[in-house]
Amino acid sequence: MGGITHSLYAPLLSFIRDHQLPLMVHCGRRQDTASYIYVIEAAKKYPDITFIMCHLGGDHEQLKLQAPLDVKQSGLNNIYFDISATREFWTIQQGVAVLGAERFIFASDYPVMHPRSSIETIRALELSERERKLIFGENILRILEKR
Repeated sequence: MGGITHSLYAPLLSFIRDHQLPLMVHCGRRQDTASYIYVIEAAKKYPDITFIMCHLGGDHEQLKLQAPLDVKQSGLNNIYFDISATREFWTIQQGVAVLGAERFIFASDYPVMHPRSSIETIRALELSERERKLIFGENILRILEKR
């Protein structure tokens, strides 16, 4: 086991669950330590925690395309994605097509990417104004209001 599923994190996950906090989890290129698969496994074990996968599930376009598909297949509703450091803008559009805009959260990963760049990416995508509002702030507000 690795990443967030490691037993080292069990006390933290219990605390987060007990205090109804959301949890952002770094998902990167290194699949041995930062795989989005670990987030899916943790979300199954802790269905009362809202998990937010950073970087749309990883730092590679194939990970960003596959993660939303795997979340959809899992049937889990407690996993969201942030779009930080997503240079491959089409992966955001694809993820929204798979899961709906309700599962995506604006982020930039500053200083890696300037927030303006991420803002313009969302504006340039073929999304409705409603979908943009969800991504730009309504989704994260809904998550935080669950507390």
